[in-house]
Amino acid sequence: MSQKKIISFIIFILIGLSVIFVWKNSQKPQIEEESVRDQIFSIISDFNFNDPKSFYSISDIGDLGGEETLVVLQELIKSKSVSDRWAAIVLLPKILKNNDSFKEEVFSSLRYGLNDENDTLKMLTGAQLISLGEKDGLPALISSLNSNKTTHFGEPPELVKDRSLIYLHHYTNYNGEVFDEWQKWWDNNKELLFWNESLEIFEIK
Repeated sequence: MSQKKIISFIIFILIGLSVIFVWKNSQKPQIEEESVRDQIFSIISDFNFNDPKSFYSISDIGDLGGEETLVVLQELIKSKSVSDRWAAIVLLPKILKNNDSFKEEVFSSLRYGLNDENDTLKMLTGAQLISLGEKDGLPALISSLNSNKTTHFGEPPELVKDRSLIYLHHYTNYNGEVFDEWQKWWDNNKELLFWNESLEIFEIK
């Protein structure tokens, strides 16, 4: 066999092997990437009420961002599961860091959380809203001053009313200590409050 024929034969064999390789790979089932929804529920499923550190993984969801994440969180905030709702309340504001065009949707979902039957979640929702400059969250924090429940998801645990007071002092320039003082402050000043964005605090006009 001439050298030319040998080379042609080798090329023919290589082409044939390439065709077989491509065909075999085309027959393999395609493994789909895990969806954002699956990733979120996978992380939440690892939550353990007896281990507050397990909730630190929630930050992994915050990196997902995007409209799909928003849709899932909007569903979670209406879930019957306390841990689902907690995840939604914590993560909804993080979406705005990637895309503030979702502001209306995020605020609407958080306002839904203001009526949560769980004292911790109601307080946390109020705190999230005021941290974004929305005074709608203040009444929830003020009413939380009457709660003697212990917070969930905290380490170490603390009373809801104590955590509420910390948030109120942090985001306003008023130093009230008890519910009656704060309620009077709110009634007298709610129409005068404005958000000082540079200081991240509510002030009175």
